[in-house]
Amino acid sequence: MPSIYFRVNDKIIFNHLLAKYESFVSKQPIEFVCLDEQYNQLNWLQEPTETIDQLMDSHAINLRNKHQTLILLWSGGTDSQTMYNVFKRNNIHLDEIIFFTGDEYEPWYTDKFVEWLKHNHYDPLTKITVKHRFDPVAKQQIINNEDWLFQNITLIPKMVMGTCDPVMWEYCAQQYDGSTWCLIIGLEQPKVFFKDGKYYSCQDSKYLLSAIGFENIECFYTEPLIALKQSHLIKSMLKVRMKINNQDLDGFKFKTSSNACYTAWQRGLGRHNEVLSGMSFYTKQVESNFEHELVNPTAIDGDLSRGYDRALDALLKKHNDMANVFVRGIKNLLLEKDFCDHLIETSTNSNKSLIGKSIGEPIYSKLFCIGE
Repeated sequence: MPSIYFRVNDKIIFNHLLAKYESFVSKQPIEFVCLDEQYNQLNWLQEPTETIDQLMDSHAINLRNKHQTLILLWSGGTDSQTMYNVFKRNNIHLDEIIFFTGDEYEPWYTDKFVEWLKHNHYDPLTKITVKHRFDPVAKQQIINNEDWLFQNITLIPKMVMGTCDPVMWEYCAQQYDGSTWCLIIGLEQPKVFFKDGKYYSCQDSKYLLSAIGFENIECFYTEPLIALKQSHLIKSMLKVRMKINNQDLDGFKFKTSSNACYTAWQRGLGRHNEVLSGMSFYTKQVESNFEHELVNPTAIDGDLSRGYDRALDALLKKHNDMANVFVRGIKNLLLEKDFCDHLIETSTNSNKSLIGKSIGEPIYSKLFCIGE
């Protein structure tokens, strides 16, 4: 059983849109289960005495001892480069490193990272694999009918390949069948709230969408002690922010305001420098265009070939069958007008795009109090 999933009306669901649809129809709440068994065993009021580096070192060593095969998804950004450095300083063998490139449509997935890795990687025995984010043939395994948006699989409605999706999982399963393997991805830090004089930590499902429902996937920073340590580090940074600006307890607004703020925030969480300075902040800013592209029920008869998905735009111009099925799937979603209106009404985003990962009411995991 996967350790990260949605549960609605006693149904186990891996697709965030499907979970929200089931909740809308059944009028039952969505539960986001994220390593609950492990997290429930922690004393969340007590910050680990080890440094974040010590905890990451221990986790990396444990992963190597636990699995016959370790595969790292790497992008050269702050999260993945920190993981890479942890494995390097502990001289831990990685069986394979996978990098997605997408210069043509997403220039922040640049070939420069591949060249850096080939020239700087510490272990000549590691297999280095380059995959393309824009792979229509592979994408067709997911976009195979007009109802693709409501499949009960990990899904993000964008034409490019995800860093972790059913196709990626199947690749690893086929490559390493017969061994205990683990695909390691980074993703985001916990979300910390300040409410009624106390701080609370949880996981925000929108940052973990590409990992929901999979076994053999290791979200490096969700490891219980690392998540606990990060929660207290974030609490400390929020306290500093409150002293500077009495009402400013929104770490997200701070870290997304500039590259300097983003870098300061990441350093406070123990993240290391990225391969190309400023690329992580730039990537997140450009990726947010996808979240904010206006797609709503009024676009049902409109042109969905827009700037938010350049790969989709290119395929539609070539009259690609799979791209047309992709668009019909989105338009089928738009036909569910009552559901779409519900998503728009409950969304906390000012821009109400129906393709964004954060559309509708936010879905958080169980809250844990981390003190005052």
